[in-house]
Formats: sequence, structure tokens, C-alpha cells
Amino acid sequence: KEEGDVRVLSAQLSNLIDAAKILNKPIDPHLLYRAQRSIVMWHEHTWGAWNSISDPDDPEVIAQWKYKKTFADSAGYYFHEMESALLPDTRSSDTLVVINTLPWQRDGYIEFSMVSAYNKPSIESSTGEVVPVQVMTSGMIGAYLHDIPPESAIRIWPSDKKARALNDEYSAQ
Repeated sequence: KEEGDVRVLSAQLSNLIDAAKILNKPIDPHLLYRAQRSIVMWHEHTWGAWNSISDPDDPEVIAQWKYKKTFADSAGYYFHEMESALLPDTRSSDTLVVINTLPWQRDGYIEFSMVSAYNKPSIESSTGEVVPVQVMTSGMIGAYLHDIPPESAIRIWPSDKKARALNDEYSAQ
């Protein structure tokens, strides 16, 4: 489980660094160093106890595992500290920022929480797109955005504008 968690954190950390560049915001270098160090230390191949397979309940095996696991936990902690500083909570905001860290234009489904969007039929983006939204039973709002420019950020906000129906382009054919 922890191996999967740390691999996901590693990818998320890379995306966070790219997002910071796009948003032109600094990342705390101390936190970045600690997160990267914790990821590297987690992956250090010499961590396994010599008897972890044959005697997994040995107190030394358990102690060594707990020590190693603190690196996975620390990586998560440092990542979330950086993420919170870079991407503040926007649930009560009237606009959200959608960041494409990839070097190509993309389309994509997004889910977000925005109180001001619950009674609106659509969202509008800084690219001029107006898309319908769907409120999920979880309270999240879903939408499908098109043509998000590469390595950039766009803003979205709730809108009363009528979005083109998703099947309009097909019904005209």
C-alpha cells in the first residue's frame, strides 16, 4: 500500500512543481527538499529486514518497518503542506483555477466543490467556453472542459448562460 502511495505522491509532487511554475508562485524549498528526501529514503532498496519474510512478527522487523514507514508518511505530510500553500481552499470562492501541467492541449472531466455553483446550470471559462454542470449525490460538481491550453491555467466560474447541449453537434448531422 505504502509503495503505491509514495509513487502517487512522487507524480503529484512533479505536477505541483509544474503548477507552481505555471502560476508563478514559489514553493518552500525546505519543504520541497524534505518531501523529495523522504521519497528517496522510502525507495532506498536496502531497507528490508533480513528476516522480514521468515519472521515478520520479530520486534526488530516491526521496528525497522515503522522507521521506514515514517518516510512515506513524511513525504505525504510535506507534499500536503506545499499543496495547501500553493493551492488554497477555494470551496467558498466564486472562481476556480484549472491547471494543465501537460505540454499539450487537452480536454478533461473535472470535479470540484463550489457553493456558488450549486444553483447555476453551467460554468464559464476564461477561454470563453460555457459547459453544463452536473451536481453529484456526493455534493461535488462535474463538468467536461475542452481545449485547455498546454502548460497553462484557466479560470472557471458559475454561469447562468445556457450551455450548448452535449449532443447538439451530433443531432445536426
